[in-house]
Amino acid sequence: MNRGKVGVVFSSGFFGFYAHGGFLAALRELGIGATGYSGASSGAILAAMAAAGMSTQEIKDMLFGLRKRDFWDPDPLPLVIKAALCLFKGYSGYVRGKKFLNLLERLVVRTFEECQRPLVVVATNITENRGEIFTSGPLSLAVAASGAVPGLFKPVEIGGNLYVDGGLVCKAPVMALAQETRPEKLIVHFIPSSNLEKPQNFFLQKKLTPWHIHGQAVSIARERAYRMELALARARGIEVVEVRTKTPVLGPGSLERGPEAYYAAKAQTLERLKGLS
Repeated sequence: MNRGKVGVVFSSGFFGFYAHGGFLAALRELGIGATGYSGASSGAILAAMAAAGMSTQEIKDMLFGLRKRDFWDPDPLPLVIKAALCLFKGYSGYVRGKKFLNLLERLVVRTFEECQRPLVVVATNITENRGEIFTSGPLSLAVAASGAVPGLFKPVEIGGNLYVDGGLVCKAPVMALAQETRPEKLIVHFIPSSNLEKPQNFFLQKKLTPWHIHGQAVSIARERAYRMELALARARGIEVVEVRTKTPVLGPGSLERGPEAYYAAKAQTLERLKGLS
């Protein structure tokens, strides 16, 4: 695909960066180049890798070599117990995030300005009560902020404001990339929220049902907002191609299935987009 400007969007999706990596590998194998990238949460990680110019092999090696100990630095148990006795007042998250930030420092560039392609990263500014778009400045901080899952990771402080997961306010930053790069076509790798693919009212059979109901409502809202972004982009004359891949749902304790998710997403993307190359 050599005609026109093509933007690539990576959605949030918890530990979906393996699937995003396979998707990106397929794009490159098909010869589909991008003039800009955007991402939220796990999608921000792959968007940063792609925009920075990392090769497919470099990305694959980094993902496949990832171990839980590389990013997992929880608070000591006595500190958690002390916070619990105070009903968690002032306690902002279990995982400190310093290892995650150090891991992101391994990216081949340090700032947005050094990237080979324009990059848009979205995070949730919980100090100012809004979503925030990052297109300049330190790269690792912005990506760490976008991936700071609330409750699990402590918020990331930037400029005196606290930030958490960008996927909460923008599941897939379609319009943010459209406004930044004015593409003619957008290709979105969308990882659906897993609870939206379960049987109706499944949450009534789960422990901590109110928690699952809340999560279901949030996922519905994010999906609806994403659909609105797609409609706005198309209304502006931008062709949008959505790629949804079905891969294993991963978490901190199941990284060994990462390669499976990578190759599954790659194969499904090759099949979905073979007519676009």
